[in-house]
Amino acid sequence: GQVKSDLVVIGGAYDGIMQAGSIWATETAQIAGEIHYQSLQMDRGAALNCRVVHNWQEPDGAVASQEEAVEEEGDQEPVEES
Repeated sequence: GQVKSDLVVIGGAYDGIMQAGSIWATETAQIAGEIHYQSLQMDRGAALNCRVVHNWQEPDGAVASQEEAVEEEGDQEPVEES
C-alpha cells in the first residue's frame, strides 16, 4: 500500500511506501517497505524493517541540497581558543 499524510500514527503492521510530515510508531508498530518523514517518533518495541529517508526541507518547502549545506559550513569563521 501507499500512504501520504501530514501525520501518521501506526500501531499495527504496515508494508508499503509511507510519506508523512510526522510519523509516530507506537510500541506495537511493525513497519516494512519505505518511509519518508520530517519527524519520526518511535516507542520502545516498535519495529522498523524498511528503508528510512529523512526529508530535509527549508521552511519555504524547497529541499536543501547537500552542496548548499557544505557551502554554508565553509562560510563560518574559525573560533580562537584561549
